[in-house]
Amino acid sequence: MATNATSVREGKHAVLGNLRPVVAGSLDNTQPGPPPFPYSEDPGSDFFKMVAQVYNASQTLTADQTAMALWWRDLPGPSSPGHWLNILHQVLQQTGARLGQAALAYALTGACINDAGISVFLTKYTYNQVRPITYIRGVMGFSAWNSLLTTPAHPEYSSAHAVISSATADAMTRIFGNIGSFTDHTYDYLGWAPRTFPSFKAIGIDAGNSRLYAGIHYQPSIDAGLIQGGKVAHNIFDNILENQSKSDH
Repeated sequence: MATNATSVREGKHAVLGNLRPVVAGSLDNTQPGPPPFPYSEDPGSDFFKMVAQVYNASQTLTADQTAMALWWRDLPGPSSPGHWLNILHQVLQQTGARLGQAALAYALTGACINDAGISVFLTKYTYNQVRPITYIRGVMGFSAWNSLLTTPAHPEYSSAHAVISSATADAMTRIFGNIGSFTDHTYDYLGWAPRTFPSFKAIGIDAGNSRLYAGIHYQPSIDAGLIQGGKVAHNIFDNILENQSKSDH
């Protein structure tokens, strides 16, 4: 039975999917549909194999995979949205953006983060897919197994990190174009080595895939989330451009 604290967290998270988005129409056609594999405890099933991928990865983590998972943990830290806003701050410095562009970048990035979060929590509480830790312990029989990062207290599908990261990376690409190599210094204050990426899209993919190595998401949920986040950003920019075009006439 869930504790009172867990019940409160579950209720709070479930409400997120019903919030009003910042940009009207941003959630249109962003839902990914049901998880690709129906629940099954058959070792030969696609669902079992999907979970086994998470377990197997946890047994062979490389130093870089562990560093990736910890880089995008963000709690404790700046939070996932905060990490992306810190990336934006660094990009503004790297590109020498003027005040007007910076203000627009913060507004659009914030809208993408907020509305992507609404989209993904609507998905989560529509399908309520089980987390790896529950299945690995209860079905696969590895009762002492733990995910590298603490498993969040909400459903697994789709990956919130993937959705938010994809939406934000797409927004930055649209705002700044291709700025070439970017090095994220968010965790310099902890003495961690910075991570360098060839594009904004690569940052989003890195953030999404980190959740497999963290032991808290399945790869199909990450892949679906990366597409879902891109659709949110697409809606936001299309609606803003459409409204701007109408106001110019």
